[in-house]
Amino acid sequence: YNPRTFYRAISTSHPTQMRIFRFVISGGTATTVNLGVLFILTHVFCIWYLISSVFAFAASFLVSFTMQKLWTFGDTSRNRVHVQAFKFLLVILLALGINTTLLYVFVEYAHLHYLVAQFISGIFIAFINYFSYKRLVFWDAVENSENDASLSEVPTQKRTSLMYVLFFVLAIG
Repeated sequence: YNPRTFYRAISTSHPTQMRIFRFVISGGTATTVNLGVLFILTHVFCIWYLISSVFAFAASFLVSFTMQKLWTFGDTSRNRVHVQAFKFLLVILLALGINTTLLYVFVEYAHLHYLVAQFISGIFIAFINYFSYKRLVFWDAVENSENDASLSEVPTQKRTSLMYVLFFVLAIG
């Protein structure tokens, strides 16, 4: 039993599911960075939670871009990295606006603890980000990997959209 061989076999036979799995792991890592920085800045340095949230989001950007590009979407090219980083930044900035608005509404109006509010907001942001990264930022890498996988892939049963939604919710929760 070799874990690398198993991982490659699963990645080849179920490329979409494995990309979602890698997205969730990469996003979970970036979320851990986000929550850690948010907590430290807010509790240790007594910075207002909304300001802390912006810095936390910036730190998680670096982690997320690197992991999403190289691992989730398997894009090791360097020739378009500046364009991808710019598009990624645009997606992140849009997500930051949505995240900050949701965080404010959940804390100030729903009276949730800021970490709980951030977690809930993060689930919404995860959906937006996955499809934006796949269709806007790393579309060429995704297209090439899907074409490569379809040549060697044994046809598999299609999963419903609901199954993907449940996978996201269970993996994040």
